[in-house]
Amino acid sequence: MSILKQIAERSGVSVATVGHILGSKPHRHSKDTSRRVIENAALLGYRPNSSAKAVASGRFHCVTLLLSTDPHRSNVPDKLLCGIYDALAANDYHLNVVRLTDETLSQPSLPKFLCQRMTDGILVNYTDRIPQPLLDGIRADRAPAVWLNSKQDADCVRPDDFGAGKLATEHLLELGHRNILYAVYDTQHYSGEDRYRGYRAAMEAAGLPARLERHVASIADWVSIARNWFQLPDPPTGVVAYGKYPGQAIAYAGHLRGMRVPDDFSLVVFEGSPAVDDTTGTEYTTCLVPERELGAAAVDMLFKKIEEPAVTRPSTPIPFSLSEPFSSAYCTRK
Repeated sequence: MSILKQIAERSGVSVATVGHILGSKPHRHSKDTSRRVIENAALLGYRPNSSAKAVASGRFHCVTLLLSTDPHRSNVPDKLLCGIYDALAANDYHLNVVRLTDETLSQPSLPKFLCQRMTDGILVNYTDRIPQPLLDGIRADRAPAVWLNSKQDADCVRPDDFGAGKLATEHLLELGHRNILYAVYDTQHYSGEDRYRGYRAAMEAAGLPARLERHVASIADWVSIARNWFQLPDPPTGVVAYGKYPGQAIAYAGHLRGMRVPDDFSLVVFEGSPAVDDTTGTEYTTCLVPERELGAAAVDMLFKKIEEPAVTRPSTPIPFSLSEPFSSAYCTRK
């Protein structure tokens, strides 16, 4: 006797009713009947045939996270992955992870890729130096795909780095700081420029000059660079740093000049979690990258793309938040 027939006999319904409830048509039956069938199916150890379910529904109930084989081009923080996974699990979807070379990406079309990987849509996590065949393929095929942490005109979810630069700078301005600089290493990711533009917009709105310190430098070199700032007649009272690096080096450079955060100068950095100095345990005021929110919002947009692949969705920037002011305080220097 088939397991579906056993479930039907225990539940007092027809095999067809069992097929509806365990398949894609539970709405045709009462909640009580559905509950009885599902409970008996569990008692009998029933496991749905995923292939049959995919054929019946036209969905694999799977989303693919597409990564580059170059780790510098596909950053996947834990919180981002958790945001993606939890949003998928809440909708009975599972996650497939694929790492591809640029050469591989130039071969198949996306519709073929979707079938080969048995997936309903793609979360594209290429953050910079995006292969042109990948860009062209997604635009041409109009397959359900959403970009993560990449500055695209549409079908994209990214952190609001411009708003974050403004947020960090306005925080220091509210504390009375006027001599504030922005420090960044030579990153190819759009966030370096966007955070600077946000910083500059806040400084210009306050009627103050912007100062950009962009350097291709090691941590040791950053220490030397920042030490020079603190021996000027009018050293900065506030620093907005692109990330924990170079922020940590700047804090150390100040220490070597007898200047401590936040007593002598304030420091704000950008990270996914409140940044902590690896050697001293000092906590830094941190503009928090919305990693978990980014993952959840990308999944939400992708579900809409799966339902309506031809509809272009506007790019969605996700706002940052500010941690406790660990390394920022009221300016006491005139």
